[in-house]
Amino acid sequence: MQDAVKIYQTPPAPEPGHNHDSDSYDGPFKKPKAKFSLADLPGPPDTWYSFTDIFIPQLLDYVGCSERPWSPDGILTKAQDLWDSTFPDLPHLLREKDDPVSHLVCYYQYS
Repeated sequence: MQDAVKIYQTPPAPEPGHNHDSDSYDGPFKKPKAKFSLADLPGPPDTWYSFTDIFIPQLLDYVGCSERPWSPDGILTKAQDLWDSTFPDLPHLLREKDDPVSHLVCYYQYS
């Protein structure tokens, strides 16, 4: 029974003056660090403008109108179609793993 009590104990408070949003904080509520960022998108450095201003809003419109918006089913297929129409001169094949575009698609879909 003592082990069960330990599980539900409140974690220790951080030291005074500690920034809770800092990446250096290793407490129990630390958010996982993103694997990819907008800088990792394929293409020229300004690709992220069109990605955030055109691609993501269209993708979120699609997700918001779907019957199961929290389901990942079919999202990569639609994201690939959107990528091809938004960036016709920048061919890229979206993959489920180790792909900055699909990682960011999931990030924006669930954030």
